[in-house]
Amino acid sequence: MLDQDEFNNARKFALEFVIQALVKVAEKDPLFDAEIKRSLTWLEKISDASSAFKQTAPDAPELSPEFCRTVAGQVKILRGQSL
Repeated sequence: MLDQDEFNNARKFALEFVIQALVKVAEKDPLFDAEIKRSLTWLEKISDASSAFKQTAPDAPELSPEFCRTVAGQVKILRGQSL
């Protein structure tokens, strides 16, 4: 069984791997690249809306704003470096 630090490190590694794979596919496929751009816009909007919604419905599941911003930010960084 993983302790909390090991779990967090594994989750971070998996997320970075998936983000890098998405960016590599986007480099070769213009339609997928356009979809990535739309997804980034959606992630940025949902990160702001999620916090506001959570305040009005505390029991609702939340898509963490930090998670959304992290994913969007990492994809933008990788896209800037690779494109």
